[in-house]
Amino acid sequence: MAAYMMINYAGLSIGQSFIHSYDVLGPELYMLVAMIASMAMLPIVLSSLKKSPIAKAATPLPFSRLFKLSPLASIGVFFTGAILGAYWGMMPLFLHDNGLDDVQVADFLMAALIGALFSQWPWGHASDYLNRRVVVAICAGIGLCSLFLLSVLSLGDYPGYCWYIVAVLFGISSYPLYPLIIPLLYDAIDKEHFVKAPDNSIS
Repeated sequence: MAAYMMINYAGLSIGQSFIHSYDVLGPELYMLVAMIASMAMLPIVLSSLKKSPIAKAATPLPFSRLFKLSPLASIGVFFTGAILGAYWGMMPLFLHDNGLDDVQVADFLMAALIGALFSQWPWGHASDYLNRRVVVAICAGIGLCSLFLLSVLSLGDYPGYCWYIVAVLFGISSYPLYPLIIPLLYDAIDKEHFVKAPDNSIS
């Protein structure tokens, strides 16, 4: 899980850096993203498999049953998605309102993603040896502190690097929450529910 998320965040952080090269209102960024997305399909298109393997039908697991098995995982997945969804949707507007330009906003988002990238393995390693609930609580607590610091920054005139430090703090705490919570879910369910359980918890 950590390796998958690290690759994901590496791609997202590199994408933010493109704003340094092109105007956000121009067509270049959109064309570049379309080209990269098309290139990502090449390994699948060029695959030598003549026939795709047939996946077994996944056993559904109602959310009520899921909640009884792991209340923390069920609630945690919902709130993690809500927090990160609000972050991606509203944080650029918040930063613009506090005087950051497009490049600085991109740098803030990239700093958070870099923090997330390098914190995936340490958090995952800690959760394998310590109580996962304790690790989730520590991670969430650091995330709340970073949000409090963001509100403090918005109330005063602080140096630009302070925003990036808080961004890294947010990234190393908030982004790893989902991959930390999902194993709690898998610990409580049988293997035949592995595919559908995260689906039900998100929806």
